[in-house]
Amino acid sequence: MPRGVYDDGGEKDWFSDSAGDSLTPEFPAVSDVLYLLDEPEAHLHLTAQRDIAATVVTLAGESQGVIVATHSLSFLDSPPGRTRVLTLEATPDGIRSSSDTGLQNLTKHAEALGFTPSALALACRGVLAVEGPSDVEVIQRYGGIDLDRTRIIIVPLHGMNGAASIAELEFLHALKIPVHVLFDHTHADTIKKMIAGRRLPRWRSKEEQEVGKLHEALKRGGLQVNLLPFSRVDIIRAVPEPEIAWALQELGKPPFIGWPTLDARAEKEWRENRRKYKDTFRDATGSTVESVIKRLITGDRHGPRSPELHGILARMLDGDPGGPATGITL
Repeated sequence: MPRGVYDDGGEKDWFSDSAGDSLTPEFPAVSDVLYLLDEPEAHLHLTAQRDIAATVVTLAGESQGVIVATHSLSFLDSPPGRTRVLTLEATPDGIRSSSDTGLQNLTKHAEALGFTPSALALACRGVLAVEGPSDVEVIQRYGGIDLDRTRIIIVPLHGMNGAASIAELEFLHALKIPVHVLFDHTHADTIKKMIAGRRLPRWRSKEEQEVGKLHEALKRGGLQVNLLPFSRVDIIRAVPEPEIAWALQELGKPPFIGWPTLDARAEKEWRENRRKYKDTFRDATGSTVESVIKRLITGDRHGPRSPELHGILARMLDGDPGGPATGITL
C-alpha cells in the first residue's frame, strides 16, 4: 500500500481500501504542497488502480499538483484537460521522453469505439499512420478490411516530418504499440536503396524525399516504424473506376475518362510543366479529389474493394515476409 512520509519522519498509509473495491485519501490535501508519488498502483488490482488514478487527479486539484511515476495504463484515462502524460524510456544515450501528442488520437478512437484509452491501448494490435484525412477515408472504405475489428487504429499524421508526428510515434512506441505508415507515391526499391545508403534514382517523388527525412528523424530518436509503400501517385488512385464514375455523375460532371487515360495525361503534363496530379485530375473531371472523396463517403454505397490497398493491409496483418507489399522497417 502506498505510504506518505511526514516531516517528523513518520509514515502513514495514504489510501485506504477498507471497502475492498475503492480507494480514498485518509487525509485532506494540503493546498501549498506538491506531491510526488512513486508507483502508487503497486500491488493493486486493476479496479483499484483505476480508483487510485481518479483519486490522484482529485488530489492534484486540491494542491499544487501531483507528479506520478507509474507503470499503470489506468492513468491514461485521466481527464486530458487536468493531466499531462509523459513517457520515459532508458536508451544507450540516456533517458528519452515523449509528449502526450499521440494520446490525443488514442483517446479520440477510444471514445468512438466505446473504450477507455487504457483499454484500447491494451487491446490495440497496431497503429496505421497515413498522410491525411482523405487517406483515412479511402483506406477505410476501399481497403476491404474492417480495421476496427482487427484492432488496428488508423490515424492521420501532422505532416510526415513534423515535430508533432515524431512525438506521436514516440508515444506509441513507448506503449509498445507497433506502428505502420502508408504513404502514396513511394516505391519499395527506392526506399530500400535510401535506407541502405546506396545510389538513388535521379528523380524521386516529394513523398520519397519526405520519407527520407522521416527515416533520419526516427534514427535520431531510436525509433522504428514499418513503411507500407503505395506506388500510385495519389490515394484517390486506389478507388475503383466505377466508384469515380458514380461520384462524378452524382456531382453533375462529365463521364469519367478512366484511370489509364488520366494517368497518361498527368504524366505528360508533369514532364512538360511539372503539373501536379490533383490539378490534372480537376481539369479532366471538373471536380477536385477532395470533392469526389467527400461524395463517395457520404453516398450510401458498398463499392468494390481496391485490390492494391487490400493486398497491402492483408500482408500487414499477416506479416507475410514474401509479399510484394511487405513493409520496410524505417
